[in-house]
Amino acid sequence: MRVNPVAPEGHKKYKIVFFTIAIDSRDPVLAQNVDWVIGLAQSFTEVNVFALHVGDYPSFPVNVKIFHFGGKSIEEKIRGMLNAIRLVSWSIGKGKGAVLYHMTTWPIIFFGPLFKLRSWKQGVWYSHNYADWPLRITSCFIDKYFSPTIETFPLEVNSKLIATGHSLDFSSISNPNLIQIDRKLDSIFCIGRIAPVKRIEILLQELAVVRDTNRNEITVTLLGPTQDQRYLEFLQRQATSLGIVLAIMGPMGRTTLLQFLKQVKFIFNGTPRSVDKSALEACASGAILISNNEALQHLTGMDWFWQRSNSGKIPEIHEQINNLLKLSNDELDEIASHIQITTRVENDLVNTLRVIKTQLT
Repeated sequence: MRVNPVAPEGHKKYKIVFFTIAIDSRDPVLAQNVDWVIGLAQSFTEVNVFALHVGDYPSFPVNVKIFHFGGKSIEEKIRGMLNAIRLVSWSIGKGKGAVLYHMTTWPIIFFGPLFKLRSWKQGVWYSHNYADWPLRITSCFIDKYFSPTIETFPLEVNSKLIATGHSLDFSSISNPNLIQIDRKLDSIFCIGRIAPVKRIEILLQELAVVRDTNRNEITVTLLGPTQDQRYLEFLQRQATSLGIVLAIMGPMGRTTLLQFLKQVKFIFNGTPRSVDKSALEACASGAILISNNEALQHLTGMDWFWQRSNSGKIPEIHEQINNLLKLSNDELDEIASHIQITTRVENDLVNTLRVIKTQLT
């Protein structure tokens, strides 16, 4: 997404306060938050960003201010919170605006009542499939919730919930010519943080079944930071016992990762309900999805293939792998092309921000 060096013009002046976990273009998981800030800067005349962690980031437009609140020690957290309260009070005192809590909910407890008293509209963008306690107890302060799909949101909030698809800036993700790229057909990739919620063990178990029915030797490749070392060690033991090759590539910087995704042919995602943006980025680059997550199947367009070939029912993981391995390269390229297009249409950050602005202003 191209940075606009000046504040937007030609529309009603409106500012937004944006709470998020991190602003760091080098973060292997959260770098995309930078794209949110750039997008908001093109829609609002003033953007005040409050982040728990602030690292490297590009030169934002002049209407963006970045504030760090938080820290590692209790003293730093308290000092950061007091500073945030002062700055938020300053923002509220300057007139009307909107608030967006992006994947972080505990600031609602401290700031939700303040914004409610001043009649600022407040929204939450949330893509996890579990509800932490701040999300559960603060609904009285929130006007709208935004989530990739209705099914992925963990609370019953009725008319407050709006499904937007996910929110990716595809301008930084190339749209490769699939026919001209030598993609890795002998490996299924798991991309993103290595943690139990990814349920990578399911893939290993299902691959053991595939190996008994198919001569193809498939490697499982983990690409991302290790969040849970014990879980990684468990996966290594399981792979050894099943006779499956488990390759560990570790994390990549975002720019390197987006280039590497062009080589990925198959990607597995085991999260049960939430929509994993790393899987969407891979699908936008031409990877074919292997997953039992119905929401992810729909947002990538992979359900189109199963509706055509399996009477609309999403097969078990080992059946998905077996069916895909039987296809020709031309057939696989047709699926990948459909997934590329659908993923980019259904999960565009620009569309998500347009919906958020309409609902909060």
